[in-house]
Amino acid sequence: MGGPALEKGHVAFLKRVLRKRVTKEGLAGMRLYSTIRARRVVPLALRTTRMWEYTGPADPDRV
Repeated sequence: MGGPALEKGHVAFLKRVLRKRVTKEGLAGMRLYSTIRARRVVPLALRTTRMWEYTGPADPDRV
């Protein structure tokens, strides 16, 4: 697992890519945001286990 600096680097990269895509494709930022919220898209995150190893409600990676 990486530290906070590595995670910030990943977030910065994703923000740049999203911003570029939004402006290049002509998408409205607010529409993109509302779609993400409406569909409850879970942000990428480092997890302690793989998703198929989910152990139930007490799992530490439960969202």
